[in-house]
Amino acid sequence: RPQVAPNSVPGGASKSCAGIRSDQLRSAALVAKLRLAMRMKDGTSRTSAPANARQSAPVVLILAAALLACSSDPATPTGAGGAGGAGGTGGGEPLGCPVAIQWADGPELPGGRDHHVTFVAESAAGVHLYVNGGTNYQATLSDTWMAPIAPDGSVGAWTETTPMPSARAGHGLVVNGGHVYTFGGRRIRGGLIDFSGVMMASLGDDGHIGAWIEATPLPATRFHSYAAFAEGRVFVTGGLGEEGVSSDSVYSAELGDGSVSAWQIATLSRPRSHHVSLIWDGHLYVIGGLDGNPAGSHEPLADIERAAVLSNGELGPWEQLGELDETMATGSIVQRGGCALVSGGIADASQ
Repeated sequence: RPQVAPNSVPGGASKSCAGIRSDQLRSAALVAKLRLAMRMKDGTSRTSAPANARQSAPVVLILAAALLACSSDPATPTGAGGAGGAGGTGGGEPLGCPVAIQWADGPELPGGRDHHVTFVAESAAGVHLYVNGGTNYQATLSDTWMAPIAPDGSVGAWTETTPMPSARAGHGLVVNGGHVYTFGGRRIRGGLIDFSGVMMASLGDDGHIGAWIEATPLPATRFHSYAAFAEGRVFVTGGLGEEGVSSDSVYSAELGDGSVSAWQIATLSRPRSHHVSLIWDGHLYVIGGLDGNPAGSHEPLADIERAAVLSNGELGPWEQLGELDETMATGSIVQRGGCALVSGGIADASQ
């Protein structure tokens, strides 16, 4: 579980963030080898799989940080960003999911951070883990760090690569081939600014990120939305709008070779932010989050919904598949084939 400072109220008044110091943020990378648990081959969820069906699963890397949904006041950040690049590829064969996870320490980041995004990408130099943006509660960050991932899943030393041209936190991110895209976000310190901008950078053969350039912006500012990508199209779902409350928007666009098409607009079944999402087997899934103002009146969510992605990029009707065991906001999701792993977050941001 992400650590919460004493006497703090996640998602409540501004004291949610006042109780956190930058030196309390976790900066260790944690590595887990996964084995077997939930499949989504037919679009439904299962809690386990037969023991005799176990097979090796990929190594998944997750960065731990204190994740809080805080006030939208300029002096108090409002939660963790959607790590859109962690959603996987949306395809592949089912590999099974974990019934047990063994964690091991990796090298620490140069400093703790929150509201950042992480992703894994492969180049001619091998596979790397990347950390981008966020806040250390003293400043909003624009930096990007990378570390090599060895075949056994261990993480090497961190190296700084090209920073974004403007600092932001709580943004979405996806990887398409040799390009990285960020969506929206917020500058939390140094004057509150919400972003609708989309930035793009190419991945070099050495794994380093090239210069960032602006691409077609979102139709509106979004903070704590979530970006999911599959088969050439990105879907940016929900998030907080300019009014500081959850939105029901779904913005989708085609991502070409370093380009972003015009955005199409659809809707969720209800407003939602601080959630996770993914695309699997021709369907867009949204999971958990909250509906409302994280600093005021809101409803914590545990539901799992999906809508079919149609050939023209539009969405079919939403259907509810079930619920998580408990409500979850600002968690993370990792997908590989037919397996999804949801971890961390705040169980009930109203408490």
